[in-house]
Amino acid sequence: MYSDPIADFLIRLKNASMVKKEVVEVPASRMKEDILKILQREGFIKEYSKIEDGRQGILKVYLKYKDGMPTLRGVKRVSKPGRRIYVKKDEIPKVLRGTGIAIISTSKGIMTDEEARKNMIGGEVICYVW
Repeated sequence: MYSDPIADFLIRLKNASMVKKEVVEVPASRMKEDILKILQREGFIKEYSKIEDGRQGILKVYLKYKDGMPTLRGVKRVSKPGRRIYVKKDEIPKVLRGTGIAIISTSKGIMTDEEARKNMIGGEVICYVW
């Protein structure tokens, strides 16, 4: 069993994109689905679908490439189960001077660093994606 399913999920996405796989399957959860919605909206993945398997379900993620290069080049898990990282609304980090995104879990749901700044809301920094 994994001690951090979100870190496992992010690394699976990154590793699959580095070896230029078309599709990667990960165990489903609501938080992973929310993260995938953001990744799709921000152009890091093509799309995803949820497959019911009678248990928790499986998320099938279709990776995206531009000129043969993966659009998802890197991920970094920030807040871990053993050490949660929270930021106030005026401490929201910029990832690679704005070329990447930070995914933040707020009281109004999971959103990007830009959306959190716009809503003037802080929260737990889940990860950085670039």
